[in-house]
Amino acid sequence: MVCCLAIFALAANAQKESIAGVEFGASKAKAMETFKTAFGTPVSETPDVVEFKNVNYEGQKFTQVFIYFDNDKMNQARFYLACASKQQAVQKMNEIEKSLAARYKNMSADQEDDGSKFVKGGLGPDGQSLFTIYTFKDRKNGMKWTTGLRYGAFML
Repeated sequence: MVCCLAIFALAANAQKESIAGVEFGASKAKAMETFKTAFGTPVSETPDVVEFKNVNYEGQKFTQVFIYFDNDKMNQARFYLACASKQQAVQKMNEIEKSLAARYKNMSADQEDDGSKFVKGGLGPDGQSLFTIYTFKDRKNGMKWTTGLRYGAFML
């Protein structure tokens, strides 16, 4: 009985993960209501992807944010911050890591094949990592160094 109560208490206290207060799996209509308040008017919108520009989140001003929906459920978010150099992109990655570390204790760093650091952490609704923070040269943005913060994609 004590074991069952402990499991129930853990389940009751389980944190629902969200972006700006929108939980993964939320309907597009509900999500967009909140995102428009938090991020402003989208610059583009299709049934599956919504793009915002110049969004303040986690103490950073992200250049672009893409929110993805699958079967009308939010399942992924990608935040991009264009940087002037690789050094600045790494610095921004470290700042975001520090910000998220205040909430998520289960973070770990690893390296890509080219030696670039990336960080994973949190627990997503599918039991995998909630987010990944990384740097890359963005071909779509004139090969500028960019810091990325990716949540998902989750199978909901």
